Amino acid sequence: MPALRRAPGARSLSAVFDGRLAMKTAVACCFLVLVMASAVASPVEVRLGIPDELAGYRGWQRLLKAPRLVPPDLAIRCSTLAPAEVAALLKKHGPHSQRTIQVYGLFGSAQASAWRGPLPVGTIIAKEKLSFTEPGVADGVAFMVKRGSEPRFRQSGGWEFKYFPSAGDARVTHEACLECHRAAATKDYVFGDYPQ
Repeated sequence: MPALRRAPGARSLSAVFDGRLAMKTAVACCFLVLVMASAVASPVEVRLGIPDELAGYRGWQRLLKAPRLVPPDLAIRCSTLAPAEVAALLKKHGPHSQRTIQVYGLFGSAQASAWRGPLPVGTIIAKEKLSFTEPGVADGVAFMVKRGSEPRFRQSGGWEFKYFPSAGDARVTHEACLECHRAAATKDYVFGDYPQ
């Protein structure tokens, strides 16, 4: 029986199969790498213990054009101080004790530029407290998460307050933040006028 001949330029069946298998393997590997990369939190988020629902906050809308320099007492709060208070803090702590913060927001369909009245359920605001020694690295991140009408958040206008790294009891953290944010209840518990 005569041997079968391939047409000029045609590949053998095994070469076609090997080529398709190699392509499928390459696509599968690329997909796996992308999935794994998106599932892994950044080193800062891992170090601070930020949960998955809040990880990636640096990809949200920036509410400050650039990190803002604030005195240490303000770095632990979210409100703005009067110039006299800032001067008193600088006198107390010295000129090298200031901190920087950056604020981010996740609004779903709403935009920060359209803030009017209460923010919608699902809104998340993150206030990042940046390190002195490592520029751009967060020492801690405070979050406000708009949960809505859940009974446990009625006293806070529907907001849940969180801070990372956690100091222990999440309820104690929530209450401590709420104590300060009650002063901004008429502005939906948000001190800042964003974006700035």
